[in-house]
Amino acid sequence: MRGIFNYTQGKYKIIIEGSGASQLLLTKDNVVSEVKLQGESKSEKYNRVIGTYTNPDKDYQSDTVSYPPFDDAHLDVADQHATMLTDDNETLLERSFDMLQVTSPYQAEEICENILKRSRNNLKAEVTVTSEGLNLSIGDIVTATYDTAGFSVKPFRVMSLAINSDSTVTLGIEEHQDEFYDYENKLEAPAIADTVLPNPFSVTAPVSVTLSDQLIEYSDGVVITALDVTIGASLDSFVDYYQVEYKLSTDTDYIIHGQGKGLTQRILNVIDGSLYNVRVKAFNTLGVSSTYTSASRTIVGGLLPPADVQDFSCNIIGRDAHLSWTQIPDLDLAYYSIRFSTLTTGADWQNSVSLIEKVARPATSITCVARTGSYLLKAFDKNGNASPNEAIISTNILEIGNFNAVLTQTESPTFSGTKTNVYVDSGSLRLDSTEIFDSAVGNFDSATAFFDAGVTTFDLSPTGSYLFASPIDIGGSYTVRVTASLTQSVDNIDNLFDSASGNFDDGASNFDGDSPANCNAHLEIALSPDNVTYTSFRNFVVGDYTSRYFKFRLVMTSSDLASTPVVSALSVTIDVEDTIQNGNDLTSGTGTYTVTFTRPFYSVNYAIGITNQGMATGDFYTLNNKTISGFDIAFKNSSNTGVSRTFDYIAKGF
Repeated sequence: MRGIFNYTQGKYKIIIEGSGASQLLLTKDNVVSEVKLQGESKSEKYNRVIGTYTNPDKDYQSDTVSYPPFDDAHLDVADQHATMLTDDNETLLERSFDMLQVTSPYQAEEICENILKRSRNNLKAEVTVTSEGLNLSIGDIVTATYDTAGFSVKPFRVMSLAINSDSTVTLGIEEHQDEFYDYENKLEAPAIADTVLPNPFSVTAPVSVTLSDQLIEYSDGVVITALDVTIGASLDSFVDYYQVEYKLSTDTDYIIHGQGKGLTQRILNVIDGSLYNVRVKAFNTLGVSSTYTSASRTIVGGLLPPADVQDFSCNIIGRDAHLSWTQIPDLDLAYYSIRFSTLTTGADWQNSVSLIEKVARPATSITCVARTGSYLLKAFDKNGNASPNEAIISTNILEIGNFNAVLTQTESPTFSGTKTNVYVDSGSLRLDSTEIFDSAVGNFDSATAFFDAGVTTFDLSPTGSYLFASPIDIGGSYTVRVTASLTQSVDNIDNLFDSASGNFDDGASNFDGDSPANCNAHLEIALSPDNVTYTSFRNFVVGDYTSRYFKFRLVMTSSDLASTPVVSALSVTIDVEDTIQNGNDLTSGTGTYTVTFTRPFYSVNYAIGITNQGMATGDFYTLNNKTISGFDIAFKNSSNTGVSRTFDYIAKGF
């Protein structure tokens, strides 16, 4: 109980704690000793008190209440616990008290409330007073006025009393507030629900099954696709574990993947692009199972394109372009591919030519030939998927390496070379079809059934090629820079049927939108020293080649037999770089001296500079027979007679 049991004048008395009037005012007139003060102690200060009492509604078992209640909505006041926590520097000061003789939750909570309030205003003092203190009993309320401590009629409760030999009385007093006994309204205790045990032979199925997939990488670098299964827990309290089963949608039987208490399981090595069925059931401790909860998912892990490349930059140093970029996060990254376009603005992947076909992971930089134009970069994964968008960096340096365009061969728009499974339509090159509509009988309006039946008579050829009208001959074996310009778009023959009546109207969206990913056109190159024996064709990349004869072939492909590249412009340019050749301390002799270059120029339009040594007044020289391989020089005196002189020369051209 909330009371004080003491012995006074031969009798036991019970004093119930509560508000009350002061029995004595303590001042300097009746206090005969120094005042000893003790402030609040952290060990005895609380911001939550828990009481354990005996609950008759629970067959007299122990139960607990707290103040403030854990559910602060029970209070008619604000969240006192949060406020006290703030005052206590967010330190939880909590203590439990046993009050097993209390059988009312309301009384137990009031006692907790009283203990907490007293703990937060718990100033203690010890004083010795005159014989007036003999009229006090333990539990009485006194007031104190003590200027030094700032007390003015401050109430205290007597907690100990000792009579001294000189008839003075030593009092142990603790702070008292009437507010300690003003109790908050209490929420009615909830009724105890009847106990209903579930049927052990009926198990509730999992609430849900959620499927996702992702790429994971082993320590040896092998990347696989995993199917993650997330189980929504069954509402049955007696579930012991879950069983996950899966199969390909085309299979008949499910495979048991695993059993476990966890709500997540991972199925390894699933097949990209395949549809998987997954089902899960719950088991209780008796081994009884629930019905299945099912879900399906088409695996996209390795089919999704890699991320676009970021931070693509170019640094031109001399004749080299140093390209760098940031590594993309995709685990199935295979390589990067770099293309080049002569355009400095408006370049795109489709209308550019290969510069570096593959830069293997994990490289994030490479050095290549420097040209005026645009460099384009895409990432490719192990399934051949490319980044949706190319990264582009352009350079507009006017001269890189002093190249001279000496020859350009343009095939468009006539495309008069050799065509295999391709044809020219309105100045553009397209893949041919295995059949042409000219051979169809009747008109298209009457042919609805023919098209609706899905006959593939009008499929495009899967591949075709165009061989340039003639090889390029540069007149000798030189190291030259070769670039190409290719402009292409995409067409889908099935789109022609989108406006037709019948089944095609319903399926228009099945034909549109994915053509660019289903076809391609690229150049190939072959070299020869004699126009007889050529190397095998290989993919063309912008770069330097050493040869005399150059043969080019355009290869066009369609993967869906409906999309065709449409090539509207195609040309190849040969560039020759400026070179410098020189000789020094050459002796001419009295006749004609022939200078032979170490490496012939491509053109005779080179410049020559001569520096003479030991020339006399009236001496002069003449230059004759200027060819790509050298020139003749002769020195003469003022009498037009040949003389021998020492000279240096420098020749610059291409």
